[in-house]
Amino acid sequence: MKKNEFGVWELYIPSTSPGVCAIPHDSMVKISMTLPDGSSIDRIPTWISRVTQDLNISPIYDGRFWNPPKAQQYQFKNGHSTRPVEGLKIYEAHGWPSWNTPTTLRSDIK
Repeated sequence: MKKNEFGVWELYIPSTSPGVCAIPHDSMVKISMTLPDGSSIDRIPTWISRVTQDLNISPIYDGRFWNPPKAQQYQFKNGHSTRPVEGLKIYEAHGWPSWNTPTTLRSDIK
C-alpha cells in the first residue's frame, strides 16, 4: 500500500488474466494494519459498496467485494428521463435540528 498525494492509502491488485478480476465476486475483504505501537487493527475498506453481518458468528460487519458478472447485474427496466432539469429541485429539507420537539419548534418560531 502507498499513500497518494491526498493522504489516501491506495493498493493496486492486477487482474489474474485479461478480463478476470483478481478478487472473486462477493469475497469478504478487510484491511489489517499494524500501528506504530505494534498493535494491529482491522478495517472495512472505505470505498466498499456492500457489507453483510452474520449475528450467528459475530456482531462485526464483513466488507464484500461486489463485482457480479454481466449476467447477474441489475438491468434497469425504464430509461432515464429525457426532460431537461429546469432549476433546483429539493427533495427533502429540514428546517430545525432533529433533537427539537414540536413544542420547542412552536416557541422558536414565534
